Amino acid sequence: MLQDSGFILLPQLVHLQPLDKGGVRITTTIQTHHPTLEPDGVFEYQHSTGNSVQDSARKGFDLWAQTDLVALLDALILVRFQVETNYPRPSGNAVDSFGVRS
Repeated sequence: MLQDSGFILLPQLVHLQPLDKGGVRITTTIQTHHPTLEPDGVFEYQHSTGNSVQDSARKGFDLWAQTDLVALLDALILVRFQVETNYPRPSGNAVDSFGVRS
């Protein structure tokens, strides 16, 4: 669980390929769940190379944290703002102008 956010992160190793000149290329996934924002989860792939499996995984997940996780945390801030201020949200399965599903 990502502390204080409510996000549950489920990373998995999908594929590992040793490289001819050393190092490895890996494919990983991360599924992110949040009880309010996305209860069914968001599923994403990461592809990275490094000197070791650990180095490659760190690079892939670091890049995910710098991009995709930032967007998820921003969306969570927006949803909390909408709830706290009673900001009107569209009904049904529409997506509002902030990209938040109703």
